[in-house]
Amino acid sequence: MHPFPPANELAFVLNAPSRLVQVAINATSLRLVFENGCHVDVALNLVYVRPDGTEIAYDVEWYREKPLEFHNLLEQDAVSLETEGLEMRIGFSGGGALRLFTDIGPYEAVAVVKRGGPEFYI
Repeated sequence: MHPFPPANELAFVLNAPSRLVQVAINATSLRLVFENGCHVDVALNLVYVRPDGTEIAYDVEWYREKPLEFHNLLEQDAVSLETEGLEMRIGFSGGGALRLFTDIGPYEAVAVVKRGGPEFYI
């Protein structure tokens, strides 16, 4: 749809408790669910950044994707959130991170939602 908003507008994802408690996989999207009532839906590609800095790209429909390696982020706190243009990066307490992407097009690629609060469709 459009670039991500400034990181401070999405910082509610980091409000305690910011632990990642569920990764839900659907055929064409993935949902990251946080303990604080926030969730992030991902329809486009995602990159897992391991704590050692190596990256693993997930860039096809989720039902065709290879096994997920970022399950080890479960029960870790989201500790940082950065946005720049078409990319958002969420850093976790164990040193890993997820890089999420959007595009310029008619459909949303990422949704960042706080239950009962702000909703961003990007």
